[in-house]
Amino acid sequence: GPAEKQNLPQILAADPARFHVIPNGVPKGLTDVARSVPASPMDIVFVGALSDRKGVPELIAAAAMLPPELPWRLVFCGPGDLAERKARAAAAGIAERCLFLGLQDNQAIQKRLPASAIFCLPSHAEGFAIALLEAMAAGTAIIATEVGEQKQALRHKDNALVVPPGDVEALRAALLELLTDAHLRDRLGASARADVAKTFNTATMLQSVAEVMRAAASERRFF
Repeated sequence: GPAEKQNLPQILAADPARFHVIPNGVPKGLTDVARSVPASPMDIVFVGALSDRKGVPELIAAAAMLPPELPWRLVFCGPGDLAERKARAAAAGIAERCLFLGLQDNQAIQKRLPASAIFCLPSHAEGFAIALLEAMAAGTAIIATEVGEQKQALRHKDNALVVPPGDVEALRAALLELLTDAHLRDRLGASARADVAKTFNTATMLQSVAEVMRAAASERRFF
């Protein structure tokens, strides 16, 4: 992303004009999948390794602080120490509200997201998570941290709720806001889906790659 575009020319002693940023993309067809009305309890979906770096401990802690009368369920899709995470959820008093599915394939994730109320990725460090783009394409309301190159895609209160990494209180407040405001969920999700349809899709990504390749070929600047 832009950060690497600034740093790599110096590291590689290369002309900065030869570096181009092409955002990740997901299949544009994902934006055509109809959304379902979130069931009760409303699913809050996390996709990724169940690591501290991904903010899993903060997500469990924030969820445990939500009002008990709210109908929600945390769904964790990803590999990791499931026994330890289940024990953490039990210690927080929300074991019955957490579903740990382990590693899921892309088809299963893409089927689950359009029926979920919230996608939450409170990472401390990322590149540009494909799971985030898949959630955007699904029109799922997003809570995420503006880490790595994800700042290219996230706009607070426009297409997502952005929280600081490691801030349990901010994460709790964002979860509460989305769980209690269906209009906000719909608005953020629609905005994020439009962004994928316009920018963060494989068709746009491949077109950008082709343009860079054509320019390099015309200038004979492969090396």
